[in-house]
Amino acid sequence: MLENKKMIKIFNLVNNYGVSYINFRKTLKPNLIKLWRDLLIGYITLFLIVVMQFQIFKSELTLINKIIILLLSSILSGLMINYLIQFFHEAAHFNLFRNKSYNDYFANIFMGWIIGLDIKKYRKIHLNHHKYLGTTKDSEISYFNSLDIFHILKSLFFINVLLVLRHRNKYNKFKENKLFILSSLCTHIIIIVIFMSYSLHLLVISWIFSIAIFFPLFNSIRQILEHRSEKSDKSIDYTKVNHGEVNRIFKGLISSILGGAGFKSHMIHHFDMTISYTNFDEVERFLMDTSLSNYLKKNTTSYSEIFLRLYGK
Repeated sequence: MLENKKMIKIFNLVNNYGVSYINFRKTLKPNLIKLWRDLLIGYITLFLIVVMQFQIFKSELTLINKIIILLLSSILSGLMINYLIQFFHEAAHFNLFRNKSYNDYFANIFMGWIIGLDIKKYRKIHLNHHKYLGTTKDSEISYFNSLDIFHILKSLFFINVLLVLRHRNKYNKFKENKLFILSSLCTHIIIIVIFMSYSLHLLVISWIFSIAIFFPLFNSIRQILEHRSEKSDKSIDYTKVNHGEVNRIFKGLISSILGGAGFKSHMIHHFDMTISYTNFDEVERFLMDTSLSNYLKKNTTSYSEIFLRLYGK
């Protein structure tokens, strides 16, 4: 596919100083300390949000104020859960640990429990995304949707999640691992029971909103911003007509959160999917000294800027 051709092209590149990408690539060393630090920051932030909710919902605020805080904190929790799940993607490319067995084990321990998905299952699905990006065979199809109020509402009411799962079943013969689903469900039930034991019903609602509504919403919007073309037409069904391959690089403060674990440099990832996100800045600097420089600049934006360009188009 097109992505395979781009990967061949990048491996043949030589920068302005006469250094080939192949030789440059050999100098890259994944920074696992940075990776696990970033993951830990996500967990600490999510924990602090829950602690804040705990304190507020036990306070004497009016019900209206508590509901407002419930919605705002649920959005923040959903955003942080989305941030954590992005490291699951990093594990799909064996970048959590050099040892593949350790990589998969810790991916399931630290991220898999949230969504009830086995990393080995996800890897098979995700690699088809790289193989068929921009075509009707793509396994990740959120960007087939127009970014508008209807898409947001479908995400808020769990409809998009069901559509994504149906698509995976159809094109990838995706079979759920019942053990992982059950263990994930039990974990979330335990969390809810703990909240209920303190009579924190609003915290229970917030957790459910975060997992079932806002996390899928952020995940869906992020993929649209990464891959949907500005020339796309919402009247076209891209499950039947090829959308075309689109990748972007994102800058700005929001990109570090919405595009955590390297998603902000998504174009770099699609150029060379085996590289750790901790090396993306180095790769980008190298590519800026090659014939791809103008192409990178042309496709560098921010999540907020491309959101405004795509919304309602």
